[in-house]
Amino acid sequence: MKRYYCDYCDKSFPDNKQNRRKHMKGGQHQSNEKLHYLNFKAPEEILEEESTKTPCQRFYRTGECSFGVICRFSHLTTQRRHELLNEIEERKHIEASQTKPGEKTNPTVEDWLESRTKRRRTEKETSQTGGGEVDDGSSDDSMGVGSLPPVLRGIPDLPPSLLPPSVESLLRIKDVEWG
Repeated sequence: MKRYYCDYCDKSFPDNKQNRRKHMKGGQHQSNEKLHYLNFKAPEEILEEESTKTPCQRFYRTGECSFGVICRFSHLTTQRRHELLNEIEERKHIEASQTKPGEKTNPTVEDWLESRTKRRRTEKETSQTGGGEVDDGSSDDSMGVGSLPPVLRGIPDLPPSLLPPSVESLLRIKDVEWG
């Protein structure tokens, strides 16, 4: 008989519909799953979620709650709130320091194409005036956007997913969010 292994609980059991459903509805599994995903939540999300819940009376009286992370009430202490607020401020500070002055946080395709054209123009001027700059391949554009890499050039009938987009097709795309 096949066995089901639960990554969250680090357990295995005979795999059938009834056993799996019983395990998934169990408090230990739900707690482990919530703990796992809590590690990936942004501090803003945690603070917002916890602020909407009413405080857990048992947690505030005794300092413990038998439900733990699956409790439907908030266990947010003032100390934890301050920690989350500090993390949020740190993130904002880091993001602000990483963006260059005058740089947009959400650039458009038109912005990218404009900066690419400017960069290529200055590269051409530099090479014509004898600037002696050597292309070390560190540029994100070293291969040439809109061209195939050398490895794929000799392959006939490439699938559409491997063909580079044209500038016109990029300009036709409106309000696309990536990610």
